[in-house]
Amino acid sequence: MRTVTKWGPNRGRKFWGCRNFVSHDIECRCNYFVWDSDYMPQTQQRTPQQLHTQCLECPQKELDIMTLRNVILKMRGDHKSTIIKMKLLLFLCVLFGVACVVLLLILALK
Repeated sequence: MRTVTKWGPNRGRKFWGCRNFVSHDIECRCNYFVWDSDYMPQTQQRTPQQLHTQCLECPQKELDIMTLRNVILKMRGDHKSTIIKMKLLLFLCVLFGVACVVLLLILALK
């Protein structure tokens, strides 16, 4: 259990939270947070060890989310790369078509 120390309306209020709640390392961040006063009956039924175990499940979920985000980012990169290749291919096809038309005109004028 922790206590809010910052000045404000919640100063002194107790809460249960993961030690990695405010971690700057996105892969280690955990969003587990419960105000002690709001969930007193539930927290009294659970031991600190059970709360810690529940919190340990958070990093796996966060890791799964990060993995999916990385997959999405890779797919976006692949998609952009494919679009660039398709535009280049279209440009080359148009260029080849123009070259063929010019060649046919030259041959027709002879």
